[in-house]
Amino acid sequence: RMAVMRFEKIAWQAGIQNGKLFYNIGNTYFKLGDIGRSILNYKRAARYIPNDLNLRQNLQYARAKRVDRIETPQTRQALKILFFWHYDFSSHTRLMVFSIFFAIFWLVAATRLFVRKSFLTWSMVFLAGLFVLFLGSLVVEAYAQSRRPEGVIIEPAVVVRKGNSLSYEKSFTDPLHAGTEFVLLEKRGTWYQIELMDARRCWVPETTVEMVVP
Repeated sequence: RMAVMRFEKIAWQAGIQNGKLFYNIGNTYFKLGDIGRSILNYKRAARYIPNDLNLRQNLQYARAKRVDRIETPQTRQALKILFFWHYDFSSHTRLMVFSIFFAIFWLVAATRLFVRKSFLTWSMVFLAGLFVLFLGSLVVEAYAQSRRPEGVIIEPAVVVRKGNSLSYEKSFTDPLHAGTEFVLLEKRGTWYQIELMDARRCWVPETTVEMVVP
């Protein structure tokens, strides 16, 4: 426990946040048997180092330890394959790639003012397509983080409701468990309306979950 407290103090009080730090926090929680917080911090690490092989393997292993088996729709899995640059590259990497393509585009455009060659025109079209792809990826990510932020259930078991109070009926027969991932749809008082990976929706108390980006 002391190790994870020191790591979290570095991250949240000292403001030093990076993939390796969150990865180590995730590993520490996993060793403590806290699947919810281990997945939460692995997802935080993935924002910085999404291509790290050890991180991917540990996140996959932690997910396999969850009680809830919520399958991601095949359409979403297909999107991750089709738009691999959006999901496999960190936002920092995509920003760098966008900047490089953008700078080369204007360098080629300036060259074309003096050298009238058709290949320069096609090069501009190609480069424009590339930097627009990466720019679009960054815009989509920023929109998703502001409108549909991701979170993880951290309590061992949570009875979910059809509304934002204990007086509402249960949404599901069984509770949700630590490590279940979701996107936040709405907040009312101390309750969150969440959407699971299979598109089911329900309400949970704020204290039972934690957001990937606090």
